[in-house]
Amino acid sequence: MELLEQEPFFIDIVSILRGTKSKKKINVSQSYTVKCPQCGCKQAALITARDRGTYKLICPNVPKNNGHCTLGSLTLRELVMRFAPTQTRTKWHKARRKQWRKADWHPIKNRTPRGPSLPPTEPVHGLTDEIGRLRVKGLH
Repeated sequence: MELLEQEPFFIDIVSILRGTKSKKKINVSQSYTVKCPQCGCKQAALITARDRGTYKLICPNVPKNNGHCTLGSLTLRELVMRFAPTQTRTKWHKARRKQWRKADWHPIKNRTPRGPSLPPTEPVHGLTDEIGRLRVKGLH
């Protein structure tokens, strides 16, 4: 799901967590300051992930920074599943199902056949079984 398709869910999460626009831009995008649902820290932030594939909630009050919050960071999907109402969750699932389109699917090319469709291998005349022995030795 692209970032534009995730934006309505992001706005819902911002309102659920009572977020306010931050003056800082993180990862070249607008960020929101929210209250961490785990520890209550008021410095948690809703940001765009580095790869710009989703949104994330990050809490600075983690044990790495001498804090006590075990939440760390959550993706938008995890936030929707944990904190959003049931209606938002069903909308999320429907939006995720729409993502796959038949035009986006490309079959596997140059696949090595398995099982009965495997072509018969014929030994090359002139080679000894030295290669087979070396393979077996290499497995040990």
